[in-house]
Amino acid sequence: MAVAEERADGRGAEDFRTVFFQTGAISRAVGSSYVEIGSTKVMVGVYGPHEADQRTEYTEEGQLTCTVRVCTFATPLRGKMGQSAAEKELAVHIKTALASAIRFETFPKAFLDVHCLVLKSGGSDLAALICGASLAVADAGVALSGLVAACAVSLTSGQTLLDPSLSETANAEAGLTLALLPRSEEVVGLVGSGAWGQMASLQEALELAMGGCAQLEELMRETLLLDATKKLALDDKSSIKA
Repeated sequence: MAVAEERADGRGAEDFRTVFFQTGAISRAVGSSYVEIGSTKVMVGVYGPHEADQRTEYTEEGQLTCTVRVCTFATPLRGKMGQSAAEKELAVHIKTALASAIRFETFPKAFLDVHCLVLKSGGSDLAALICGASLAVADAGVALSGLVAACAVSLTSGQTLLDPSLSETANAEAGLTLALLPRSEEVVGLVGSGAWGQMASLQEALELAMGGCAQLEELMRETLLLDATKKLALDDKSSIKA
């Protein structure tokens, strides 16, 4: 029986790095979030729903747009000019995951814009971005069928690791990021790389990711509940003063 080795940061194979969620991070946005998972730091702002401009094709249904920007200081590999192919790919995956949960019928003929910013790339970036985007959309009061949580898993040095760091991702034989609606267990996104070898290894990774998504979704719900409680308290104080 193989003995799991302790990771470089002291975690067990099934442990997250320190997770921090916050809503209301951008004052001018309709909804926003700030997420830290280990050294990975992302911020998301949601704007709209708003009417389409004249350059946009008319549509009866609500539409979602998503952009991702990686700060020049977030990673030494970041290019200085333009939106990279990696940023565009991240945006596509985030949009796909969110679109499965957003109830577009609640804002017909309108657009919802989600703008994501990677402040620090520290591993499992896509998972952090999807969680942040889902939190921000919920913070904006957009109707959802559920919160979307996402979790990354890697096969590194023969071990299946939850929430891999940047170095663990770089040295991985295989990796995946799973986006999930944990309450219904509906998979709304899956991105993989490398070779998992035996099917049992991939199954183990998927089960680990699903469990991780459930943990993150619970933290996301707690964050939204705490934020709502604070807003109600402020509203009550304002009413008393009036």
